[in-house]
This record gives sequence, structure tokens and C-alpha cells, in this order.
Amino acid sequence: MVGYRTRAVPSAVAIKVAVDWHEFNSPHHWELILEDADGKLVQFETPEGTQTIEVRGDFSTTTPDDVPQGTPVDVPIAVNFGPIPLAPASRFTWRLVIDGESLPGLRSRSPRVRASRHPSSTRPRTAGRTTTMTTFDRPFGRHFEDFEVGDVYKHWPGKTITEADDHLFCMITMNHHPLHTNAWFAEHESVQKRNVVVGNLVYSLVLGMSVPDVSGSAIANLEVETLIHRHPTYHGDTIYAETRVLEKTPSSSKNDRGVVLVETKGFNQDGLEVCYFRRKVMVWKRDAAPQRQRPYGDDVWE
Repeated sequence: MVGYRTRAVPSAVAIKVAVDWHEFNSPHHWELILEDADGKLVQFETPEGTQTIEVRGDFSTTTPDDVPQGTPVDVPIAVNFGPIPLAPASRFTWRLVIDGESLPGLRSRSPRVRASRHPSSTRPRTAGRTTTMTTFDRPFGRHFEDFEVGDVYKHWPGKTITEADDHLFCMITMNHHPLHTNAWFAEHESVQKRNVVVGNLVYSLVLGMSVPDVSGSAIANLEVETLIHRHPTYHGDTIYAETRVLEKTPSSSKNDRGVVLVETKGFNQDGLEVCYFRRKVMVWKRDAAPQRQRPYGDDVWE
């Protein structure tokens, strides 16, 4: 910051950057830039001329001895800007850039700084000081650029399928096969000798587990293929799921989207694969993705 005295507000920012295993022992460059509500650089006048609020630095991480291979390591970055001349009752956003690329979704999660000079506010503040608030916007789905062929997403959490889950799903979908709903039939007339969870429930559950990591912000789910149940699922089994990226293809007709092919597996508490399928998902490219909106403003916490 320039040496300019002003009646302004102090500001400090703390950031935690997760560094992937394959990026250890490599230098990284970071930039932190303050923008207004319209995404424009915040500027203010000083004796030396117009200034923007930006700070830059470098960091690197050595390979730790006590971390399992493949585990990312968090690197803290702390910046104390000192007094920043922010306009009263205005909202600002810190944009973090790592190695020339703005981190996906960080803008909506990054600290927002508000100059608070209104003692009538509903939350306790000190006049003339800045309140730093971190807003976390849950990631849900991915953009085309975020998918890398070979990446594996370990979905969380798992779910235990109860007898009630199975019966309700069968009734809703009008699948009245007694293997799923009749204990006496299952014991005396089925190969399994006990009730089996209907396969469509297992598939739907595994598919749903993958949505936050794969298709939560997709344009469309285009195709599901190769649905396989390798082992039966029984009442009381707990299901987990993982997805691997197989292909990614930019759209040949519209340059704002692409198609991603993934395969997903569901496992029970014994590690047995109970469900497998592949699907194609059409997703937005990052620059074309619509901004997430809510039916109310940012002033709900004021």
C-alpha cells in the first residue's frame, strides 16, 4: 500500500489454499484484488495519483513427510492491508488469482468488506471500522473446465437403505414385486432367501450422490448407459459412491458448453460393487454459466 494517511478502515484477509500433491515443490504466484459490487477494480485518489487495491506474492510447498501420498496440503496466506479508504455502506469482494487463474467460485465465497459507520445497525460494530464477513456459497456441480479425464470424485456421505425406504419407493413407482415387499415370499420362494432392495432405488441413490460433484449445475443429463447390478442390496445395507471422468468434448454447435462422459460405482459397507453405470452430461463452460441467484438480497444479515 502507498504511504497515504486517510480516515479509512483497517482490513486484513486470511486465505487457505489447497495445494495438490503433484504441485508440491513448485513455485506459485498469487494476487488478491479488491473489486466493487459490479466487478470493477476499486480505485481511490492519493497524492501519488489513482491507486487500486491489489497485493501479490509467491509461495511454494515442499513434499511433507507425514502426509499420505496424494493428499493435498493447505497453505495459509495472511495479508494485513492497513487503512483502506472504503466508501461507507458499500460492498466489496476480494478476488483471488492463483498462477494467473481466478479460482472457480471463489468470488461468491471470498471475504466481503463493508465500511460500517452506522451505529444503528442491528449487529454490534464500532463506528469507523470495517467488519470482515466471509460468505460461503456451497459448490454444487462443475463447469466444463473443471473436469479432467481420469479424475475420481469420492461422493459423501453414504446412506443406509432401510426397509421403509424400499417399500415406499416400490409403492411410489408401482413396482409390487414380492421380492422387495413380501418377507415370507422372499424367504420361501426366492433365490436370495430374503428381501432385496429394488434395483432402481439403488441406482437412483447412487446417481443422487453424484449430483453435487458432477451434474449439480448441468444443462442436461443426456444419456445413461450400461446400468449393471453386480451384487444385490439388502435392507440395512449402507451405500457409498464414486465417479470417474472418462471423456470431455466441447460442443461443436455451441461454444458455451460441452459434454462430459463419466462412470459411477456404488459400493456397500463390505466394499462390494452393487451398482455401475455410465452417463453423459451437458455442462456450461465457466464464462457462460448463469450466476447463482436467490429470491432476496444480500442485506438479510444487516
